[in-house]
Amino acid sequence: MEKVKNIYDTLLNYFTGTIIVTMVFLVLWQIFARYVLATPSTTSEEAVRILLIWLAICGGAYAFGSKSHLALDLITKNLAQPLKSYFIIFLHVLTLILAVSVLIIGGIQMVMLTSMQSTAALQIPVSFLYLSMPIGGIIIIFYEIYHIIVNYNIIKNS
Repeated sequence: MEKVKNIYDTLLNYFTGTIIVTMVFLVLWQIFARYVLATPSTTSEEAVRILLIWLAICGGAYAFGSKSHLALDLITKNLAQPLKSYFIIFLHVLTLILAVSVLIIGGIQMVMLTSMQSTAALQIPVSFLYLSMPIGGIIIIFYEIYHIIVNYNIIKNS
């Protein structure tokens, strides 16, 4: 399971890194086009917006995997080890339920609702924007299951 997690981590690092680099180039092009060429690029503005959505969802999923998301550990840091691991598992299960209900189910509904719409400048299906939700949800679910197994093994070995 650790190997699969490392593959997910590597893929997400490359994917989000590519998005960031692409966004930087698109914003630089937009600035150049607006102030030097005096013709603002509407397509680059829309592309940056779309990429920002994907970056936020996939970056958030990666944050769950690497445990670098904002966390309030006031309760867990003072608990004894078996109880601490049980509480952490409970929190991971809650996050798992949230990812399934909001990101997967809600995301699929949004993809279906917007399947006939397209963006104004790029003519990309709007459902492509919302597709980031179920994909991010699947990644978060994998990471949450991984963390549940890790904490379960801590309980089992203590």
